[in-house]
Amino acid sequence: MQILVEQGQVEGIPTLTMARTDQRTAPVVIWTPGYSAGKEQGLTLGYKLAAAGFYFVAYDPIHHGARADGSLFPAPDACVFPPETGLDTWLVFCRVIEQCLADMRTLLKALHGDDRADMTRVGVSGLSMGGCVAALAFAALPQVTCAVPMIGVPTLARRWRDLLDECALSSAAWADALAQRKQQTDAAMAWIEGFDASPRLTARAPLPLFFMNCDFDHDQPKQYAIDAVRTLRPAWAAQPERLRLGLYPAGHTVTPAMENDAVDWCNCHLHPNTLENKEKP
Repeated sequence: MQILVEQGQVEGIPTLTMARTDQRTAPVVIWTPGYSAGKEQGLTLGYKLAAAGFYFVAYDPIHHGARADGSLFPAPDACVFPPETGLDTWLVFCRVIEQCLADMRTLLKALHGDDRADMTRVGVSGLSMGGCVAALAFAALPQVTCAVPMIGVPTLARRWRDLLDECALSSAAWADALAQRKQQTDAAMAWIEGFDASPRLTARAPLPLFFMNCDFDHDQPKQYAIDAVRTLRPAWAAQPERLRLGLYPAGHTVTPAMENDAVDWCNCHLHPNTLENKEKP
């Protein structure tokens, strides 16, 4: 078995693809990296997916990897909110996620012209920021029929509200600064609510959705995924095995066990041989 690894560009979006050379077409998995990382962060999972018979596509989001421009961490004098709160950086994080959805649309359009891609079977995954993108792409893009969001949060609007409360409760000075910037915080909330994945996830039932989070993750706490799955369960009641939450004994990281479970999930729900076997009496 040989796996071909290629770097390329799609309308200015740097890509890294991996696929077996003995397959004519294969199900697609599009993968998004974490904040400040690049497409190469997906090499290990990409290799496992490619070896399992998938066409793996990773890319650099805006301000990341080959598109890096120093914009990810605003300078203190450019911050709207107290710099120590990290709120301005978190809003950049959200802007990147929003743009990733547009990048996904561009990649999907290009893949329709790629003979290696079986566009009837498209999954998405990613870690941390990329996990947020995976949930959003699953909610918003009809071409996507399977998702494995890893160590992200599916509810960006709720996370923004909680971050504001945490900052206000942590420091009287921060609370005063936020009170003086209520117009900005409200505008940010309205913007985030406009593309938040959470309200749109129910409409994708019963497509396969597997949230992966970690027990000791303080960056993207597991509670958001727990609450999301609790809310979504009624929509998946007819096929509950297609909605899953995996909690792993780790911090803000993706472990080999998580990668292996992601490959198994994609095999189960995207790979044509697996699906054909399931349909046999």
